[in-house]
Amino acid sequence: FLPHHLQHIAAISCVFRDRDGMRVRSLGQPGDTEASLTKATKTLEKTHTVDQAAQEAQAKADALKREAEEQASAPVVTIEAPRVDAPVPKQVAAKGLAMKPVWEIDAINKEMLPRNYMEPDEVKIKKALGMDIVIPGVTAHKRMVAQASGRGLK
Repeated sequence: FLPHHLQHIAAISCVFRDRDGMRVRSLGQPGDTEASLTKATKTLEKTHTVDQAAQEAQAKADALKREAEEQASAPVVTIEAPRVDAPVPKQVAAKGLAMKPVWEIDAINKEMLPRNYMEPDEVKIKKALGMDIVIPGVTAHKRMVAQASGRGLK
C-alpha cells in the first residue's frame, strides 16, 4: 500500500448479502470527487445500519412471539404446596383490648381460583381464610389489629 498521504479514493464498492442473495454495488461515477464519494458512503452506512437494526428487531419480536405461543400451548401443571403454619408470637394487648386476625389478600390468580370464588368476593375469601381453608390462586397474610372488647375501658 502507498503511504496514507499518497492514497486517493477512486471508487467505493460494497458487497451486500441478504435474503435476496449477494451483490456488489459501487458508488459514484468516473470523475466524482473524493469528498462526494465519502459522503455517499456515510449515507449508505447510516441507511444500512437502520435497516439492519429493523431486521434484528423484527427477528427478536418473531422469536418472542414464537416463545409466547409455545408457552401458551404448554400444559399447565398445578402443584399444591404444603401448608406450613409458622408460630405466631404472643402479643400482649392493653387491658380491654383483644387481638384478632384480619386477612389481607396479597394476590389472586384468577386462572387457579375455584368457581365459587370467581367474583372474586374478598369478604368470602377472607372468611374462608379465617377458617383455615386453602384457596388455590390466593396468597394472603395475617395481620393482627387491636379490637376493643368493651370490658375494662372506663
